[in-house]
Amino acid sequence: MSVVLPCLDEAGSVGTVIREAFAALREAGLDGEVIVADNGSTDASAEIAEAAGARVVSAPVRGYGNAYHAGMAAARGQVLVMADADGTYPMQAIPELAYPVLYGTSDMVIGSRLMGAIGKKAMPWKHRYIGNPILTRLLNRFFNITVSDAHSGMRAIDARAYASLGLRTPGMEYASEMIVQAARAKLRVGEMPIPYHPRVGESKLQTWPDGWRHLKFLLLASPTWLYLIPGIFAFVLGLALVIPMTFGPVHLGPINLVLHPMLVGAVLTIIGWQMIQLGVLVRVCLPLPTGVTDRLSDFVNRRLTIERTLLGGAGVLGIGVLAGAAIAIKWATEGFGPLQEVRPGIAALVLCVLGAQTIFAAFLYAFFLPAYFGGDVAPGRIERDDQFVARPVLLTGRRAASAAVSVAENTGSRS
Repeated sequence: MSVVLPCLDEAGSVGTVIREAFAALREAGLDGEVIVADNGSTDASAEIAEAAGARVVSAPVRGYGNAYHAGMAAARGQVLVMADADGTYPMQAIPELAYPVLYGTSDMVIGSRLMGAIGKKAMPWKHRYIGNPILTRLLNRFFNITVSDAHSGMRAIDARAYASLGLRTPGMEYASEMIVQAARAKLRVGEMPIPYHPRVGESKLQTWPDGWRHLKFLLLASPTWLYLIPGIFAFVLGLALVIPMTFGPVHLGPINLVLHPMLVGAVLTIIGWQMIQLGVLVRVCLPLPTGVTDRLSDFVNRRLTIERTLLGGAGVLGIGVLAGAAIAIKWATEGFGPLQEVRPGIAALVLCVLGAQTIFAAFLYAFFLPAYFGGDVAPGRIERDDQFVARPVLLTGRRAASAAVSVAENTGSRS
């Protein structure tokens, strides 16, 4: 078992934490090591850690995630236990946290601070009642998982399961990334309550920047909620306004929908369709843990082709052009005078924009999706030898004439 502790200037607590970790392992009869990932400490943290029996590895690039990348890479245990070096997490809970992983009943166990006893002044109220609950609920909603404390820094995870997740984030969002990737990989995730103590020394947590890091990662990791769901909502709402108003004003009791709501619907329809296309592209291109499949990706790769998408886009564009042409013909037959065809004109323009968006999206997908392009390598990913690069040369005067004669002679000899 490997206990991994990220550390940045924790000279006042790291020695005690290491000794408590070793004591917990001995009392439980578990073989293990303690690894301290030094994240650029300027105090005596590294020396104190080594004196306490820990193995110290250097993580020179600052960041919570970067420290764990270095520490986990150096770990040799079958079970990896995460904790902090600041004295906030109970080292006595290590065996209880690790047993479900050790005996194969869970792949990862999270120590939940919000289910346990939080010491006085151990967690700021805005973290306890606002930040952590909101971000945890978003994570649960986005990724269909149920945890009570998504940002707990004390966890146990199977080493092979950890390696399969391919974690990459450098900062505090590492905690969210681990749960997100575990959910995608369908790991068995458990929780247990743990106490949370006031830290020793100054906190390194930055409330708003670190909170934004978590939120940004959740949004970027969930194109379904960032693009698809709001896009579908906007698209359907837009169509609900555009379609009925194409044929005349709509009266809903005392409310009269004449023209302006149709303009709003046109904008919503176009924006919604754009978001849906972006969501599909990002969702299909999003990297997943090894061995994990995505039904939408499979559908796009197997069913959609550039030809089918182009055909669909061209069909919608064609309908829009025909509708616009009908309006133009009517205008011409009436002597190019005043024409009250604003609603059909808006509908025709919406169809033209949707069709054009779809046509260009077809080519955009082809740049990123080899199977969609119909081959093994998409044109945007073709490898090329940068050693041989053709550079433009400007020829003037006699040089241009000489080059033209040379080209003509070579063409004649080949023919």
